[in-house]
Amino acid sequence: MDADVREYKGYKIRIMRDDSPESPREWDNRNILGTMVCWHRRHTLGDKHDFSAPDDFREWLKENPSEVLSLYLLDHSGITMSTGSFGDPWDSGQVGWIYITHKRIREEYGKLTKKNKATARGCMEQEVKTYDDYLTGEVYGWAVIAPNGEELASCWGYFGCPDDKSYIMDEARRQVDWHLKELKRQKRETLARWKKLYPELT
Repeated sequence: MDADVREYKGYKIRIMRDDSPESPREWDNRNILGTMVCWHRRHTLGDKHDFSAPDDFREWLKENPSEVLSLYLLDHSGITMSTGSFGDPWDSGQVGWIYITHKRIREEYGKLTKKNKATARGCMEQEVKTYDDYLTGEVYGWAVIAPNGEELASCWGYFGCPDDKSYIMDEARRQVDWHLKELKRQKRETLARWKKLYPELT
């Protein structure tokens, strides 16, 4: 994707795809509740695990009660993942599961209630959506360019942004506003020093 360049207070904001995003499955464990177990001949997917085959995982579940969602992959001109079937018998199929043990739910939410189990399932749905953004390249970043062409700041790793990239723009605009405020502060301090050193010029 070519950069999407927008103007703000005389500065340029460039919005671009992040060409080397970090997999969300590598984020801090505090930000990940579910565990993805996948098997695929050509792609390495989900989290590392010690289950040699799906049947091993099914047997493990008998001793470790969990909330579980199926994972499906569509492999056609790129790959995309979902917790629902793609309905394509040729290029898609189930590749594994994502789960949260009931023990982990108790640790996170205090009790194993119907509401907390539903919350855990919602978290897993969102984790799969974020992982799908990673797989499909829906990860972006921004850079702020000053009027003189200098790059002032940049930030990367925005997953699954809306079409208008409003969230990214808000972050970049705040950076421009901070920079302009800092320039005014520096100007005031410089002027105050000059007045102190050369009072006869004021």
